[in-house]
Amino acid sequence: MRNNIVLEKQESEIKTRFFTNISHEIRTPLTMIVSPIESLIQSASTPELVKKQLMLVSKNTKRLLNMVNQILDFQKMEQSPLTVSKIAIGPFVESIYENYIHNARLKSIVYSFDNKVGDQLIWIDPEAVEKIVVNLLSNAFKYTPPGKSVHVSVFSYKNDEVALQVKDTGIGISKDRMNRLFRRFESFNEDPSKPSTGIGLSIVKEMADKHNARIKVDSEEQVGSEFTVYFRKGTTHFGDDVTIDDSLSPLTVNELEEEVPLGQLSHVYEKEEVNDHPSVLVVEDDEDLRKFILSILENEYVVHEASNGREGLEKTLELIPDFIISDIMMPEVNGIELLEKVRRNINTSHILFLLLTAKTTFDSKLEGFRQGADEYITKPFSVSYFKMRVKNLLQRRSELQHFYRNRTNSADVSVSRAKEKKETPYNEKDLTFIRTINEFIASHLGKSDYVIEDIAMELGMSRTVFFKKLKGLTGLAPIEYVRDVLMQHAAELLVQGDYAIKEIPYKVGISAAKYFSRCYKKKFNMTPSEYKKKILKDDML
Repeated sequence: MRNNIVLEKQESEIKTRFFTNISHEIRTPLTMIVSPIESLIQSASTPELVKKQLMLVSKNTKRLLNMVNQILDFQKMEQSPLTVSKIAIGPFVESIYENYIHNARLKSIVYSFDNKVGDQLIWIDPEAVEKIVVNLLSNAFKYTPPGKSVHVSVFSYKNDEVALQVKDTGIGISKDRMNRLFRRFESFNEDPSKPSTGIGLSIVKEMADKHNARIKVDSEEQVGSEFTVYFRKGTTHFGDDVTIDDSLSPLTVNELEEEVPLGQLSHVYEKEEVNDHPSVLVVEDDEDLRKFILSILENEYVVHEASNGREGLEKTLELIPDFIISDIMMPEVNGIELLEKVRRNINTSHILFLLLTAKTTFDSKLEGFRQGADEYITKPFSVSYFKMRVKNLLQRRSELQHFYRNRTNSADVSVSRAKEKKETPYNEKDLTFIRTINEFIASHLGKSDYVIEDIAMELGMSRTVFFKKLKGLTGLAPIEYVRDVLMQHAAELLVQGDYAIKEIPYKVGISAAKYFSRCYKKKFNMTPSEYKKKILKDDML
C-alpha cells in the first residue's frame, strides 16, 4: 500500500513537470509570434493593408493560445490539489470582472457587477476560482449578442454559503444539451468562426467539485443563461488532500573623483552627474525572446542582457541595474533563485524585479512574490501591456523613493503607521541601510571633515556600489541625499528656536550661509527666515 502511494506521488510529480515544461515550450514561441505582430500593428510605418493582415494573424494566434491554455489547464487539474486561503471573495471576483470591461464595450454588451458581501472572507483556492470565473465569463460573452447583457454578482445564500453568479441574456441552452453541459470535450458551439475545445465548463465543474461547491444552471433558449456556484463557508467540508494555508494574506552615474568634505557641498554639488535613464538587465535563456525584449526597451532605457540566471547574477553584482526582467525557467540558476540571491544581498536588495514566465499557477506566482518580486507577467504578453507594466513599476519606485527620503525623523512611528495601513511595501534591509546613513549624518552634525567614502566604509561598501544603492533607493545621489537630510535637521533646529538663523548652517556643518539659504529654499520652497515666520504664525493660530 505504501509503495503504491509513493509510486502515485512520483507519477504525479513527473506529470506535473512534463506539463510545466510543455507549457514553457509552447508559450515562448507563441510570445515570439504575438508580441512582434502587435509591435508591427502599432507602428506608424506599417502600411494599413499589412496591418489588417497582421490583425487577422494576431486574432488567430491569440485564439490558438487560449485553446492551448485550456488544454494545459485541463491536463494539470487532476495533478494539482487545492491550497485554500482566506480571500475577500467580492473584491477578488470584481478584479477578474474588470478585465472584461473593454471586451464588453467592443461588443456593445451591457456589463455590470454587484458585490453584496462586501469584504467577507471565505476559504478558496484563488487560482481555481479564477478559472471558474474566467470560463463562465468567456462563455457568457461568446453566446451573448451585441445589445444584450452580462451581469456578475456575489451574494450570501442562507447562512452557510456564498454564491457567485454569472447571468446573461444570450442565446441560451436547449433542454437536450443541459444534461451534457459539463462533459469533457463536449462543444455546443455551432458557429465555425468561434471554435471551442469543449473543456471550459468541465473545468468549472472540476474546480467547483474540488471545493465541494455546488453548481446550479438555469437557461432558456433565446432568453439567456444563469450559472451559480455556491461555496460553503469554513473549512470542515474540505478533504485531507486540501492544504489549508492560513499564512496567506488576502490578495491584495557618474561619481565625483575627488574626495571633498561634505561641509563644502557648495563647491561640488554641480559636478555630480546623474544618468536619468533607468538601466535594465534582461535575463532570458531564449535568445530570440531576449533580443526582442531588448528591442522593446532600448529606446527608453539603458539595456543589458544575460543568457541565464548565473550570468544574470554576475551582471547584477557588476552593474547594479535599476531593475531586472527575468524568466523563471532557466538552466543553472532559475529566476526564483536569482530573485532570492538579489534580495538577500544588501548591495542589490533594492533592485526592482519583474518575473517573466510561462508558468501560470498561483503557487509559482506566490513563490515569486514571497521572494520579493515586484511584478509578474505571463508569456505570451502584449507589447503595450508589457511596456505599461515596466512604467508602472518605475512609478512605484518613485513612490518608494519618497518613502525612504522621508525616513530621517520619527522613522519608527512612520514605519509603524505604514505597516498598519499597508501603504508602502518597503524592504527591511533597505530601511536599515537608510537608518544607518541617517545615524551617521546625525552623529556628524556640525562637522565638515567627512566625505562620501566615510559613509560607504561605515556600510562596508565601495563608493560605486554605495552611490548606485542610495540613488536607486532615494532617487538622490549621495551628496544630494546628505544635503536633503541636513536641511531636515536644520528645519528641526529652527522649530526648536534655540538658535539664531545665522547659527544654524554651522550647527549642521555647512560653512557657506548663502549656499545654505539656497539649499533650504530648494527643499522647503521658502527661505529659513520665511520658514520660521510661518512656524510662529501657525503656533499663534
